[in-house]
Amino acid sequence: MPTVRLLLLACVASALLAADPAAAAPKASGALGDVLTLDNDQSIACSILPHPQDDGFLVISTGSGVMWIRKERVKKVTLGLEGQMKALDSTDPATLIALARWCLVRGHDQQALTALERARGLPGVTLDLETLGLYATLLDQAPARGPKAALPIYRTYKADGGSDEKILGRLQELEDAIAAHNDQLKKLNLPPGFLPQSDSTPAEAPIASDGKLATVAKDGIEGKGWDAENEKYSNPVAAKVQQLPPEQGGVRALAVTSPGGGKDKAAIKKSVTYAVDDDHSVLSLNILNRGDKPMKIAIAMKTNGQKWLYHESALKIVPPSDTFKEVRFNLRGNDYKSQATNWANNGTIVDLNDIKELQLLIYNGKEEANVLVHGMNFIKDSEL
Repeated sequence: MPTVRLLLLACVASALLAADPAAAAPKASGALGDVLTLDNDQSIACSILPHPQDDGFLVISTGSGVMWIRKERVKKVTLGLEGQMKALDSTDPATLIALARWCLVRGHDQQALTALERARGLPGVTLDLETLGLYATLLDQAPARGPKAALPIYRTYKADGGSDEKILGRLQELEDAIAAHNDQLKKLNLPPGFLPQSDSTPAEAPIASDGKLATVAKDGIEGKGWDAENEKYSNPVAAKVQQLPPEQGGVRALAVTSPGGGKDKAAIKKSVTYAVDDDHSVLSLNILNRGDKPMKIAIAMKTNGQKWLYHESALKIVPPSDTFKEVRFNLRGNDYKSQATNWANNGTIVDLNDIKELQLLIYNGKEEANVLVHGMNFIKDSEL
């Protein structure tokens, strides 16, 4: 009799689970930030999980377990920050600006600033006045950027007709401070804007106001040791260090050229033994696109000397120019693709303390590519 009762209970439980579209599954953890509103107006705080099968279900983690919910029961989906970032089209300026405003009202100022900088860096994008004022304010408040970075943006805002009293008031504060500083310098018979010469040698090549590289004696990571990737994976490519003419700063730069070919990219690689620490987890480089079309670039790293795990960054767009453009890759970011992410740009680099190979990728397809690289170095993530 007890056995029959247990069987009956098992049948009832199975029937209830089959009828309930939100039946609990094995436990999973994850940051919550998304909210589902069901057809009965119940709200569920959760994290929406990847679920490629088109079986009519959404899969979510509630922090204490995983649930499958029928899509027809979901009246509204409100994505949190992580969900917004995963769904982001990083090539669409309107989407980036909308994300920045979404982040701002929720107190995610740093993410808002990052989104605006990505939008502003896209080819042909000019921020409207309201967004430009917002960008200047976020720069001003960012701990690692501050008034020095914000001042030229404030000035552009005013020159273009910006009228927000708070923004213009902040600009006037900065202008007054500069004027007072220059008055003090004048009393000391020093030129306006004078700063004492630093004794330290910069780690990477500074960029002058005209966009050309200032001369430095020290090469960056680009200085030597680069080879073409196997043509099984790459278009034909050549990498050679050359001395630039005086009008381009007179520095040594890595010239990377490719005639294009049957692959989607040209890749060069360098064998290294690096360990990225918390203080220098951003890879910065100055790049000049000598072609006549925008060029997409990325970096890749192979980590873990036992497994040689491949990780590739999200793409950056470098417009054609006769001046260098600084490009930065946050090595602790969550926009890297690998086998573990099924080649989607939503993962992190594993084993940053054991980097064995660094790659520079130029997505040129059948097009010719011709770029110069200088000042490739690891910098502090606070400088992002």
